[in-house]
Amino acid sequence: MKRTKILTVLGVLLAMGITACGGNTNSGGKEGSKSSTPSSSIPSGGSSGGSSGGSGSGSLPPAPKKDATGHIWGEGSEVKGDAEAGTADYLKALCTEDDNAVKVTVNQSQVVYATGSSRKDGTPEGYTKLSKDGQSMSFKFSYDKYAKGKLYFFGRMDGWSTAGNQSAGFYKSGNPSIEVKVNNKVLDISAQKDKTYKDYFGEHDNETGLSSPSDHLSDEGYAPVAEFVLNKGVNEVSYKRVQTQNMIIKDFVFVIEQEFESEWTEPQTVAGETGYVGYKKSTNNLTGEVKLEIKALDGTFAEGSSNKSGTEEGYLKLNTTNNNISWKFKYDSAAIGSLSQLGFMDSYSSNHDVLYSWTSTSGTHNPTEEGNLRVEINGNKIDKSAYMDIRCEDLTKDGDATVFAESKNYSPLTVLPLGNLVLKNGDNELKFTRLGSYNYPTSTLILIVKNAAAEYTVETALSSNNDIHYNAVTGTDVIFNRENHKWASDTDLASTDTESTCTVQGIVHEKCSVCQKTRERKLDLLPHTWVSDPDLAATDTESTCSAHGVVHVKCSECGAKDAQELPFGAHAWVDGTPANNSDGFAVTPFECSACHKVGAKMAVDSFTGNTKTGSTYKHDNNTTVTYKMIAPKAGNYQLKIGAFVANNRGKDLSVAPYTVKLGVGDAAVDVPVSSGTYEELGIGTSSAAQFVLCPTITLAAGENVISLSQGSGGFRLTFGGLVEIYEI
Repeated sequence: MKRTKILTVLGVLLAMGITACGGNTNSGGKEGSKSSTPSSSIPSGGSSGGSSGGSGSGSLPPAPKKDATGHIWGEGSEVKGDAEAGTADYLKALCTEDDNAVKVTVNQSQVVYATGSSRKDGTPEGYTKLSKDGQSMSFKFSYDKYAKGKLYFFGRMDGWSTAGNQSAGFYKSGNPSIEVKVNNKVLDISAQKDKTYKDYFGEHDNETGLSSPSDHLSDEGYAPVAEFVLNKGVNEVSYKRVQTQNMIIKDFVFVIEQEFESEWTEPQTVAGETGYVGYKKSTNNLTGEVKLEIKALDGTFAEGSSNKSGTEEGYLKLNTTNNNISWKFKYDSAAIGSLSQLGFMDSYSSNHDVLYSWTSTSGTHNPTEEGNLRVEINGNKIDKSAYMDIRCEDLTKDGDATVFAESKNYSPLTVLPLGNLVLKNGDNELKFTRLGSYNYPTSTLILIVKNAAAEYTVETALSSNNDIHYNAVTGTDVIFNRENHKWASDTDLASTDTESTCTVQGIVHEKCSVCQKTRERKLDLLPHTWVSDPDLAATDTESTCSAHGVVHVKCSECGAKDAQELPFGAHAWVDGTPANNSDGFAVTPFECSACHKVGAKMAVDSFTGNTKTGSTYKHDNNTTVTYKMIAPKAGNYQLKIGAFVANNRGKDLSVAPYTVKLGVGDAAVDVPVSSGTYEELGIGTSSAAQFVLCPTITLAAGENVISLSQGSGGFRLTFGGLVEIYEI
């Protein structure tokens, strides 16, 4: 970034009586405390660091002084935010020295308070302070480059008259008082741990002019917070009060020390020696991380392994289960990093399934507990567990059929994570093995690594927790060879196992056959053994068709007591006088003599629309029969029908669904039909048995049209007996 220096021609200036820089002098590295309150929409904090020089010919203006950020700033210019994007306005100032520094100042008036958060009452106008611990506020601003530097707060110390507050800072009792995030990354404020606000603001100002006389404020100034990095585009900053703190903030000031047009440097090609693959290498300007990019097809297929035929040119997709491919490469130091793959999801229209652990149980689609793909680095299995339950559609979002050809249904190109890894100084080998059906053709392996001075050691002894065992890597949180425990009875402690009762859980002792970790596992309680309670038997009641009976019981083992509800009793149905429907078929009404619920019945062969065979009939595919049922009154009914199945026993009705409609033509209403296997529905295999076809249908009083249709599934019931409706 080039800086245009302002040259002062002293003779001209002296002759004109004009000083070199306008504005108030900032002494002691602090902005002038007597400055006017900033407007609510434009940032304030220290826009220039000049001096109001002396007057009279022959006098030289005092040299500008650096402020507490270590810079001399030129006059700031306003950068307007974008209301639609929710970004704030800010002042942007350039350092007058040629050091490429930029100051971005966002005024506190533009923060958005989180739900339940508020500005503390009594805070002087033009400043902000959160009311309670746990409250937070945030703002967004847009920047045109990637950048890094240091964040400052520009403000004051309040409560200055309290001696304890003079020694306060961003830490209290050894713990942070605030949490600041930039782009959801918590800034490291540990450098401020032993600092006090007095270190930042100096002595108090007895003539504040900004609050009531009882409030004593420090001089205004800068308080350094921590280093940050900015993205190119929108950046979000959040500030949270963790515990009581006594700074009031006027501005958030970002002093940018370095800017980058791109987050990553231009990739450099590292040639591979004989037997090793080459790769592209670039460095992240913000984090110092190194990115290695290896072409997937530069790897070596194991004997018998191959790329799947028909895979898009330039992409890798292993052909069958247990096919594998490996990549040997050299790296110049030990390093910890992460591995991802660049590619796309094919067959996207149907395979929105779990990415690394396909859930199907058919054929080769059913992998081991490792998922669809084993990934190894230097002979150790990379832990993919963090991504095992991620679905392809979660990562690739909406499918895009135009990635390669309109005729193919692919997802967009996406970088998918695989797991963490550790590189050795020198030779390294990556290896992929297909375990199941894997639908993610890969073009590039991407390694993001951080260099480190020491070699890392994969521990040979297995570490474990309650669920898994694994090989840890010394000094890191990386693990390899993750595996679920293989629990079996612990023979050394089997004699101490206990059985469950209805009141006490039994315990079994188990040991992992691989890592030898042991555990105690509690067994489920046994059910109570209920018998009639003779002390309360006299109060037992019997069920009717409209009321539940109650029986009092106690456990013969532990003596627990319970009052158990009995199912409804049977209705006492009494047939009424049959009446013919409009098709001439007889419909017999009936009524329960006890609860007076009603129903009706008719022969199952009393229909129109199909040809019956003897006393029974079968539906052909795509055929419909119609019953005209006479309901005794309007209401909700259960629909039953008699049927048996001679073939296709055990099939689920949802495989070959029947459709029930009420009404005629456009007025027809579909009714859900019971599903389940024929055995579950109680249908016989040679003689008709009644089963519930529809749990609820709504009928009008009098004649109702009920249509029963068979789809094209090919599985057909043989109907016989009765069609019945029962009032619910």
